Amino acid sequence: MATVYFYGADKTDLTAAFFTALALGIPVSQVTGDLSLAERWVSSSHPVIAVGGAALNSLLDHNPSWTSFCNLASWRASPSYGPLDGCGTTGLDSLEITYALANNALNGTSLSGIPTQCGTCH
Repeated sequence: MATVYFYGADKTDLTAAFFTALALGIPVSQVTGDLSLAERWVSSSHPVIAVGGAALNSLLDHNPSWTSFCNLASWRASPSYGPLDGCGTTGLDSLEITYALANNALNGTSLSGIPTQCGTCH
């Protein structure tokens, strides 16, 4: 199983991160609300999903050299560091996007019908 991490900066998005982890059998130790830990994960060789706008903005504002990625393929192909964009226009959108990104990281499959607002939060 591939390793994927989640960062949620507020209560709603952290709840979505925990829900996704539990639904996909990902250890809850790979979910955090701590910006410093999330930054260390982003600097590793594993994908980190920034769940929601607050998480994405805090990571990118704190590390201006990073970029966000809309999908796993672009993240893997890039020599740059940065989180996967799990930010939707609503909390439900963020949950669905996060679930789809994590599912793709674990199983290599894409889910249809998922909102695609990538790049709208920052």
